[in-house]
Order: sequence, then C-alpha cells, then structure tokens
Amino acid sequence: MYDLNEYVFHKIYGVLFVEGFETIELNNEKIKYYVLSMPFSQNETTRVKLPIDNCEMISNFPNKDELNSLTDKLQNIKSIWIPESKKRIKVYENIFYNADIPTIFSYLKALYEHKDVIKLTIKDQNFMRRAEQIIFSLISVGLNINYKDVKAYLLGETI
Repeated sequence: MYDLNEYVFHKIYGVLFVEGFETIELNNEKIKYYVLSMPFSQNETTRVKLPIDNCEMISNFPNKDELNSLTDKLQNIKSIWIPESKKRIKVYENIFYNADIPTIFSYLKALYEHKDVIKLTIKDQNFMRRAEQIIFSLISVGLNINYKDVKAYLLGETI
C-alpha cells in the first residue's frame, strides 16, 4: 500500500500523487480506493481513483539512481521511425500497456525528428502529448527539473 503524500508511477497516467483514500460501497461491498492527482495535468482538478487491491499498473516511484540511469539511456537512445502512418498508429494503440519508458521515448524522439518533415496525424500528436506527460513528469519530479525543460534535457539541447 502506498502512503499519503507519496508519488507513484502509473504506466498509463505517469506520475501520480497520493492525495488520499476513499471507500466506496458498490453492490453491498466496500471497496477502498486511492485518490490520486496528476501533478502535470493541464486540468489541475484531474483526479484518478484506483482500487487499492487492484493496482498492478502502479509501481513505486523510482529513486534518483534509477532515474539517472534511465535518463542516461534516454539521452543516448536511437529513435524508431515507422514511415507508414497506419503502422505507427498500430504501435501507439498498445505501447503504453506493453512497452518500457526507453521504447516509448524512442518513438517519441522519432516524431521530434520528423515533425518538420511530415504532417503529423492527430494520432501522432496524441501519442506525443501522452508520452511527454508520462516521461517528462517522471524526470521532472524525480530529478527536480522544470517540466518545460525536460525535453531539451533529454535531447541534449541547451536549457
């Protein structure tokens, strides 16, 4: 069980902050939930409620050494570009459920490299936004880097 005021990592939402706990009665059964907020959501009132007993997608927030190791990987990762948009979209459909952060970032990095060359589809833009939310929030909170500076930091650009 995670503690109040603790950061956790969720594969789909990225960084979440444990704001509290709530018990909801459903079909005469009391279910305990985490009440979680998304620190970098565009809507500051975004809350996620997840059942405490069914949180396989939540993990402990990585420590600084783990994040430094991850950052080193990301800064040196090669991009994975799929030229055909239909094939790219197929990859996007399940990537957040099945892939690790470096793999997600390799696709994100490819979009950065190609966004001025091709017209990004709505699916490309949605993937980019979601991948940035997950990866940038993790690096920002864990390494105390301004969220807006994470992209430049990971791509080795001047901040």
